[in-house]
Amino acid sequence: MSQVPRKPEFFLYTRLGQNETKNLKKAATNRDERKVLAQIFNLKTLTSDAPYESLDKIEILKLDFHYINYNFCKENYFSNEKTSTLIAMLEAVLNKMLERQLSSQQGYAMLRQYLADHSI
Repeated sequence: MSQVPRKPEFFLYTRLGQNETKNLKKAATNRDERKVLAQIFNLKTLTSDAPYESLDKIEILKLDFHYINYNFCKENYFSNEKTSTLIAMLEAVLNKMLERQLSSQQGYAMLRQYLADHSI
């Protein structure tokens, strides 16, 4: 029985569009960057008019996760395309790990596969 080949996923501008990536780079402060990321990832309690009245701890963790990943991209001078792609990959890994209760080793293997699929 032959195995069906796995279709690779591609992430360029799937989660962060060109304008969103540019808005992140234009943000003047860390707080502005976090606000843009909260909007991009639809973290509702963090983008509402009164975000600190009912904080969602999961959303705070997700925002921190995305902020750390964005800082990595910034510190390594990633282009808009690379930033968009990596952040979308990492979000996909995080979401699948949470949905399926995967181990860190399984998440790491998934990320390595995504990176291999995107390499030249």
